[in-house]
Amino acid sequence: MAGAAAVAGEELVKFSQVIVGSWPTDWFSVTPPHGDDTQKTITLIIPGNPGIVRYYTQFCLDLYLELHQQSAVWAISHTCHSENDAIPNTTVEREVEHKVMFIKKFVPRGCKLRLVGHSIGCQMILKSLDELIEHSNTSDPPNGPELAAPQFTLGQSYMLFPTIERMKETPQGRYVWPVLAYFWWIPPFIGSCLSILPVSVKEKLVHMCLYDGSGLRLRQHVIDSAVSNVRPDMMRNMLDLAHNELLTVTELDAAAITRHKSRLVFYYGSQDSWCPVEFREQLIQRVPGVVAYLCQKGINHAFVVRMSTLMASELGNIIREVEELEMVQDSG
Repeated sequence: MAGAAAVAGEELVKFSQVIVGSWPTDWFSVTPPHGDDTQKTITLIIPGNPGIVRYYTQFCLDLYLELHQQSAVWAISHTCHSENDAIPNTTVEREVEHKVMFIKKFVPRGCKLRLVGHSIGCQMILKSLDELIEHSNTSDPPNGPELAAPQFTLGQSYMLFPTIERMKETPQGRYVWPVLAYFWWIPPFIGSCLSILPVSVKEKLVHMCLYDGSGLRLRQHVIDSAVSNVRPDMMRNMLDLAHNELLTVTELDAAAITRHKSRLVFYYGSQDSWCPVEFREQLIQRVPGVVAYLCQKGINHAFVVRMSTLMASELGNIIREVEELEMVQDSG
């Protein structure tokens, strides 16, 4: 697997497909050696759109190293973006339900769970926190036979480039809305035409489409993922989810952020057309005391394309800073 060689030791690097409810789900994991005995912390990544796990493999591997190989790092797909069995007609609401079900089913009892959301994945985390806190052992334990239910300690949630409000009003939202609302059939049609081309031609087209003039190398796992998912069904599913995002992600849920402020850490881009800098400034005004970093490294919203390593380094530093401060406060 691309990038796996960069991980030293005897870690288990695994890509698998599991069933969550009735939904096939792609699951990528990097587990420390002897994970069954030492897997005390799990860092779970909830992706953006497209929620294709393979786009995040390098980020998972880099983040695992940044966390000093002390935390398992997982990433799961959205229901509409499982590579072999993508289920159509998804919504943000369905994806929230799916993520909660996955966590309840697969996070082992006694673990600490740390969440990392990217883009629309942040909204999914925000909408799931009430239920996850109720299920975790940070709340009063249930009575009777439910004591046997898997429980975990829910730690911090790190929200990278969070699309959690007014998506249709953002510069990028205004740009893509006509396609999502009126010309949604064009990308799947193009995808159908491209799907019959040789892989070498598709790779060249991916390079052309993702060229940004930065001079940074396009990761091979991104090329491979893009080539394998240039399919009409996958492209339609991406558009369907994006359409639902713009319709449903409207007003900021300031009440939920206030309620969970102590466990939320936001990270905004300095030039992000999906969540402009003024959104961060307004968030700080509406929710005093909220932790909201502003990127100083020029990292793009779609960091998985070229900046996975840099983003993992940034996030690793933030996690250490936030959680060391938390330990000091707890000890005080």
